[in-house]
Amino acid sequence: MNGRQHAQRGYTLMELSLVLAISALVTATALVLLAEPYRRARARDLVARIQALDAQIRSRARREGQAWQLEIDLRARTLAGVRRADGERLPQQVALGRTLGLVEVETSARRSTYGRVQIDYATNGQSPTFALRLREPPDLDRWQFASGLSGVWTELTDHREVEELFDAIRPEARAVAR
Repeated sequence: MNGRQHAQRGYTLMELSLVLAISALVTATALVLLAEPYRRARARDLVARIQALDAQIRSRARREGQAWQLEIDLRARTLAGVRRADGERLPQQVALGRTLGLVEVETSARRSTYGRVQIDYATNGQSPTFALRLREPPDLDRWQFASGLSGVWTELTDHREVEELFDAIRPEARAVAR
């Protein structure tokens, strides 16, 4: 065997570099293509966890016959269930993470963009109607609207829709319509 035959069995540095460059390009393309579905899936998961927390608070209020609260901390980006009588917290807390933001909470009485907001749940599991605005740059901006009497959640994409629903249930709006 001479040296020339031995060199033809391996790959050159250029060939290995080309394979690595192509692999890196394919990986980068896959990451870009999968980032959007992954982001949307994270948002759906977060909404499902918020809805599950709401359902658990409603259920505990009815089962125990005690008032509860959904405590929303806009600065810490967390939601928690708290029994009003003794401050007991449900073990399940929803943390929003760094990218997906809960930027606004609205009820028929007020709108909050900072601090803590408490949504009271009666002993029968009913709460005031409220809406949560979730935002993640660049284009995710959705409202989750919770019907207080039924606990049914609806996703809305426009703040005008939220305003129309609140206008329909505000006492002063109903008095003017009569």
